[in-house]
Parts: sequence; structure tokens; C-alpha cells
Amino acid sequence: MSKTVLTSFTILCLLSTVFLMGYDISVKASPDIIYVPDDYPTIQEAVNAATSGDIIYVRAGIYYENVVINKNVLIVGESHETTIIDGNASGTVVFINASGVLLSNFTIRNSGFEWPSCGIKIEHADNCNLTNNLITSNFCGICLSNSSNNLISMNNMVKSYHGIWLSFQLIIV
Repeated sequence: MSKTVLTSFTILCLLSTVFLMGYDISVKASPDIIYVPDDYPTIQEAVNAATSGDIIYVRAGIYYENVVINKNVLIVGESHETTIIDGNASGTVVFINASGVLLSNFTIRNSGFEWPSCGIKIEHADNCNLTNNLITSNFCGICLSNSSNNLISMNNMVKSYHGIWLSFQLIIV
């Protein structure tokens, strides 16, 4: 009985591979590099189009937007002196809620001066890296909430009420 089951199973496996031969199976071997504004006019559109692990390279310019980063991507500006994300006083400029994000070489400014507007807010995200950014003219420069293992290095925060704000929520089960 077991020999019949084994033989039937082997035949079924071989037949199923015949059906799969007609399908293209793609595997992403390396990350894509997306250029702003060459490929997409805004940083948010580039984030929306990216897949996990992609690199978004942002050329020099002023980008008036509020960016939500909800996937593991690397976002690199050409230079923190010339690549600017301006929140236009409309709330948090860069909101990160995905783990493993890199944000580097930007000026991040003008979230507005009302709580809870931040230059950069990391919430429920771990292992993010904020490096070499100028964060200016915000209520709070960097806000960390319910996040751990994040690296914040070589950033300069000026003209904000608070530099770094740490918070957590106690969840009682």
C-alpha cells in the first residue's frame, strides 16, 4: 500500500511541474534604484512605487511634501545642504512606520510648531538609521515612539522646541 501511495505521489509531483513550466517565475536579485525627480516627481511617489529593499536617490532640490515611509527602503539625498524636504507647516515632515529604513543626507524642515508635528517621526519601527541630516524649524526634531534599536548619528537639529522626543505606550493585556 505504501509503495502505491509513494508512486502516486511521485507521479503527481512530476505532472505538477509540467503545468508550471509555462509560467514565468521572477526573482528579484538586487534592489532597484529609483531617482527623484527623474523617475518620479515626488519622494512620496517614489516610496509608493518602491518595493522592500529598493534605494531611492533624491537629487538636489526643495520638495514640498510630507512623506510616509511604510516599507523597508533606503532614501538618500544628494546632499543635506541642497536636498530639502519642506513640510510647509502642515505636520510631521517624514513619518517612518516600517523597520529597516535608512534616511540620509537631507534637510528636513518646517513641520510647524504645534504638537505633535515632528521633522522625523519613527513609530512602531525598529532598526532604522537616520544619518547626516539637518533637521530644522520643527516643533520636535526627531520623535521616537514604540521603537527600538534605531541609529541616529551625525544629525544636526536646530530651531526646534525639542531635539529628540522619546515616548512609548504601555499596553496592558
